[in-house]
Amino acid sequence: MTITPTDADWLIRAAGPDDQSAISALVRTERLFPYGLGWRSFVVAEAGERIVGAAQIRNHRDGARELGSLVVTPGWRNRGVAEAMIEALLVGETGPVHLVTAAERAPRFTRFGFEKISVSQAPGGLQRHFWLGQIGGGLSRLFSLRRPRSMVVMRRDGDASSP
Repeated sequence: MTITPTDADWLIRAAGPDDQSAISALVRTERLFPYGLGWRSFVVAEAGERIVGAAQIRNHRDGARELGSLVVTPGWRNRGVAEAMIEALLVGETGPVHLVTAAERAPRFTRFGFEKISVSQAPGGLQRHFWLGQIGGGLSRLFSLRRPRSMVVMRRDGDASSP
């Protein structure tokens, strides 16, 4: 799978083993929850020889599927990179896909079919992920590393809306 948006100087492709260190570095740089960072579940955005974005569909032990580790380097934001990675990941998804995101970012995902749900409606694996993030966020706030309030959104059985 390789997607090159019209008039773009970057492309989206399935990650390979050589991308593992770049994926891990991107996720850690953005202080995202570094869980399940194996390259096999990722797509990456590539500009020239450089990885400028990464995202994955994370599989939880209970079968829940989560859009996660979505990150684009600052100089490549607002160019459609994140949207192209999301579309590439969701194209083959037929069941529910969840996402834990900052509350103020949640509206950005409605065009992909995501809607707000309560944490208690999420599968157990997602609930654990959410609460671990809340604990980490609380610790970050204690040390003045502001972290926004999070929420869970869900895309039901393959009902993505066209962006």
